[in-house]
Order: sequence, then structure tokens, then C-alpha cells
Amino acid sequence: MTQWFSLLYLQGSQLTFCLHRLGRREGDPNFHPVLPWVTDFSGDTPEDGWRDFTKTKFRLNKGDEQLNFTFDGPVPHHVTDILSDITYYVYLARRTPIPVLCQFVRSKYESNEYPPSIQRLYQWTPDECIPEFYSGKSKYFQIHTSGYARSADTKVSTLCNDKIVGNNKIKRTRRPRWGPTPEEFIKK
Repeated sequence: MTQWFSLLYLQGSQLTFCLHRLGRREGDPNFHPVLPWVTDFSGDTPEDGWRDFTKTKFRLNKGDEQLNFTFDGPVPHHVTDILSDITYYVYLARRTPIPVLCQFVRSKYESNEYPPSIQRLYQWTPDECIPEFYSGKSKYFQIHTSGYARSADTKVSTLCNDKIVGNNKIKRTRRPRWGPTPEEFIKK
């Protein structure tokens, strides 16, 4: 297991290096690097839910019919974007200001519309994951600080055209059983 992890880490580092050399930049929703999801988070250990690498995440999520449909378009292509704006901002919703979420995800902000767990996020997205999910510098699991995910601000409410529904605070992301803390999640 240790050899496998070392190889995966090395390959992930090499892939990240290549993506950066190709112009992919963390923090840029249009050119953010992506890495493959390696587990579906369904088991008691990461190994219990290994992801099927014989199919792309798009194909796993959308199915063969949708994949074939993308090839029938004017420009036959497998995936429309390597990482869509919507996916990027949903991945980072807990760190993104509400007005930005209103602009890119949905004009009517509803905190309950964002996946509550990393497993649900994996199930929802047709895209691969972002390096922040694998790195120790991840702030993905942190809840918004002031100015983020709260509508007490008149400014935030105005920027979202007063379309903030219900409890506006996005809850802390639930992690899988095998990763009870952000550090354990990243480590495993």
C-alpha cells in the first residue's frame, strides 16, 4: 500500500507540474488544473470505493448516451470543458463570496443546493477533481469567514438581487468515515 501511495503521489505531482507548464493555474476557473478522482467515497476505506478508470468521470456521471450525443454536435468532442465554471465554483463554494456564486452557479442563492458531503460532490459532478482536494493546503472543508456565505450584508443581498433563500450559510462539508479530519482525509 505504501508503494502504491508513493507512486500515486509522484504521478500526481508530475501531472500537476505538466498541467502548470501547459498554462493551468490554481485560482483560475477557466484554466484550473484537474486530477482524477481516485475513490467514490462509498466505503469504510478509500480502497473500498476505487473509481472505475476504464471510463471518464463524464461518462460515469452522464452515461454512454450523453457521451455519444456530445460527438454528434458541430464540433465532435468528448467533454465540453475540462472543468466548467459551475463545477469550479461548487467545488469551492465554501471559500467563494455569495455574489460570485450568484453570478456563476445560480442567480438565486440557496445554501442547501450545494453538496453537503465530499461523496455527494463526487456523485454530482461530471468533471474530475481539483488538486486542492489532494493537497495539505486545502481549505475546502473550512466554512466561510465574514463576508462569505452570509446575507446579513446588505451589499451581498443587493449583489444577488435579493435572491437569497432560507438559511444562507453553507454547512461544513461532511467527510467520509475514513477521513474524520481534513488532515486525515488528505493523508489517506
